[in-house]
Amino acid sequence: MKQIYILLLSIFTILGAQAQTNVYLKINHLLNGQAFAFNTTATNNLNNEFKVKRLEYYVSQVNIIHDGGQVTPAATQYLLLDASSQVNEMIGNLNITSIEGIQMSIGVEAPTNNGDPSAYPAGHPLAPKMPSMHWVIQITTPSP
Repeated sequence: MKQIYILLLSIFTILGAQAQTNVYLKINHLLNGQAFAFNTTATNNLNNEFKVKRLEYYVSQVNIIHDGGQVTPAATQYLLLDASSQVNEMIGNLNITSIEGIQMSIGVEAPTNNGDPSAYPAGHPLAPKMPSMHWVIQITTPSP
């Protein structure tokens, strides 16, 4: 009898492991409906012209809404993104069948926002950068 329980437990463990899916955050940066490009003249909603010379930003607190409204936090805590390229970042290997939406913040949340960048190892999104990045603003996307 004990062997049957061990066998059933092993089967459920294997099936559960196979249900894991690599989940990616994909972003195509656009400006006025066109592919984003630096130093392109654009007009804002106040009819002012502008050009973007640098556009990098942090993404944090990513939650995946899936399978009937379940909310699962992404395994990746912080991303540093650059608008000069498309984003295709793996944010976790999760047990998800159907993704319905995403919640995320632009910027770094408190109290991390007040932390010391030198406390992070090189290569970490929050480690010191050149040119410098500041963890100043946080904008949260609404729920779908």
